[in-house]
Amino acid sequence: MRAGLFASLAVVLAGMSAQAAVHTTLGSAKPLYRQDAGNLQFVVNTSVQAGAKNSSGALSITADSNPMQAISQAAAEWNAVATAAVHIAPPGSGSTGISPSDGVNVITIEDTAETRSIVGDALAVTMYEYMPSGVITDSDIVLNPAITMNGHAAPFSTTHAAGSFDLQAVVSHEMGHALGADHSGLLSSTMFQTTPPNGSFVGAPKTPLADALSADDISFVSGVYPSSSASSQLGTIQGTVTAGAAAVVGATVFAVSPSTGQSICTLTKADGSYTLNALPPDTYLVYAQPLTGPVLPQNLYSLQGVTVNTSFRMAFYGGNAAPAQLTVSPGSVSQASISVVAGAPTLELPLVAIGNANLTVWGWTGAGNTVQAGQTLTLLLTGSGIDGSITASDVRILGPSVTVRSVKPSGVNINGLPALAVTVDIAPRSTRATDTIVVTRGSEVAAYSGGLVIAPSAAGNSNAPSFTAAGMKNAASYQAGTVAPGEIFALFGSNLGPSSLALFQLDSQNRLPTTLGGTQVLFDGIPAPLIYTLAGQVSGIVPYGLSGASNVVVTYNGAASTAVSIPVISTVPGLFTVSSAGTGPGSILNWDPKTGASLNTSAHAAARGGTIVAYGTGDGFFYGYDAGTVAGAGPNMKAGVTATIGGVPATVAYAGNSPGLITGLWQINIQVPSNAPTGAQPLVVKVNGVASQAGVTVAVK
Repeated sequence: MRAGLFASLAVVLAGMSAQAAVHTTLGSAKPLYRQDAGNLQFVVNTSVQAGAKNSSGALSITADSNPMQAISQAAAEWNAVATAAVHIAPPGSGSTGISPSDGVNVITIEDTAETRSIVGDALAVTMYEYMPSGVITDSDIVLNPAITMNGHAAPFSTTHAAGSFDLQAVVSHEMGHALGADHSGLLSSTMFQTTPPNGSFVGAPKTPLADALSADDISFVSGVYPSSSASSQLGTIQGTVTAGAAAVVGATVFAVSPSTGQSICTLTKADGSYTLNALPPDTYLVYAQPLTGPVLPQNLYSLQGVTVNTSFRMAFYGGNAAPAQLTVSPGSVSQASISVVAGAPTLELPLVAIGNANLTVWGWTGAGNTVQAGQTLTLLLTGSGIDGSITASDVRILGPSVTVRSVKPSGVNINGLPALAVTVDIAPRSTRATDTIVVTRGSEVAAYSGGLVIAPSAAGNSNAPSFTAAGMKNAASYQAGTVAPGEIFALFGSNLGPSSLALFQLDSQNRLPTTLGGTQVLFDGIPAPLIYTLAGQVSGIVPYGLSGASNVVVTYNGAASTAVSIPVISTVPGLFTVSSAGTGPGSILNWDPKTGASLNTSAHAAARGGTIVAYGTGDGFFYGYDAGTVAGAGPNMKAGVTATIGGVPATVAYAGNSPGLITGLWQINIQVPSNAPTGAQPLVVKVNGVASQAGVTVAVK
């Protein structure tokens, strides 16, 4: 399904080798990465708007769509990875066009001869410029303005309209490329090479499945841009793939959990070695598979110009008869070298279609299949060697909820090959899962890796809000996993609120609402004051009076999330920044008693001996006002609060609420030391010895 393909281009600096590689992992080339991943900014061209049409007059984006919201939610997916130091800033808007060398990251759907030549018949293309060191300096996302399916226009949408392509999913994929990700060998990954159009597929969820990164996507971004705590939370599997004494180059290596279904993949290098980085703690089966379909060498940019070995047979670590299970613990490194048999495989599983139980209706999406839990379906397995000799005991499902009931010839041919009918019972479940299908025939095995996505059953309410402890972040620092009383939080997840932004209005008592856009956030049953709500992100203020750990529940339009335990500690100070990314120039005012306040910038630096006013949250102090109330003059809580500028101790004149603003916003008045170094200097504030986040700066003259 060519119209469902993504693509990426590398626009290379003069003098570099012509290598169009995305997160290169082979040979001597440098892996691509960003130095601005902590504050990656995109500018959305004004062509990306609801009702956009191409030069032929056909819709490029449906009129009922909300493109900016979809782009923001795509960014929120990557921002929500707690084990990665990545933040994609809220997108800007403007008329900037694509240019590989202007340093501006643009998202566009302009219909010009240039853009059409770039995208061809792909859904979207990400263009790059990068340095010999691997640093990406520019990435422009070009959306196809003229997609067609079966001769008909197939626009982008944000409403899951039948026959359209989901804009959020496509932009999330391309943002992955902008971060340096290659295509994935896992069909359920955001970074898989294709995506199906919206429509009514057999066994599909009755309501749209919320977009979410897979474990594979999370592993990539956590491995390339690890947070400070990632190494203590995640593990590694490494080894080699060999055929006899020969290294196998370009093999895909997968780690799949038989119990949870979460899957991660990578490629072997020129010496046959591989590393599966940033794995969540779990027990895994590990196997190597040739790139003979559905993923081929040409689908992976890292393999351009590389001679790939596809002439070997899939093999599990420990042997196909009794694969060994590897337990990955936080901070651990496990070894799993795999010996494969040379020669072209005679058993392959490149395609799985879905039918109802009696096969009166069937079809396939062209990528991983998403089905709804709580029903009986038939998987139609097609590929070389998939025949009537295979029995129910030869078909395994790695992952939860799916039980094989029967296996028999289907009487259906797909792509000229007979399909094997595997009838399965999918148990009801309330959360999403990803399963892998493995078929055995004699000594050979074949896998459809991450090819079956199980959506929550209708009875489980797939529209219920969902989030994890890692999605709860300090709104200033973006540090995750804990909260302090009175802290302004940003909570990332799915189905948390309305599709369009709902922003607070103060009530008659100058208080924030505790229900906004149909959303409530409850801490041990106490509703939090809310600042804004959106499907993928909610912001509010942690109620006072909490301690230990709080069970947090989000409700939206009557549907409730499962309770998530969030540790409550006395203080988690964070400083707001101009970029809203948690790093870079702080949201700081220079204070002059004669002229008043001015924003601290390199052009308007604070004078030595002068006073600056910084803003933060998470100090944990109680000022005598309820959370979410407009504060009056409050007590000076500077005891226990210290600050340094450029490493030099500074005098804290005031620390407390900011009169006229919402409680939860922390104001710190600091005197710049007379011996402070000049220029952009790190600002660190401590509360009872707990420091604000690193990377915040103040300009000093």
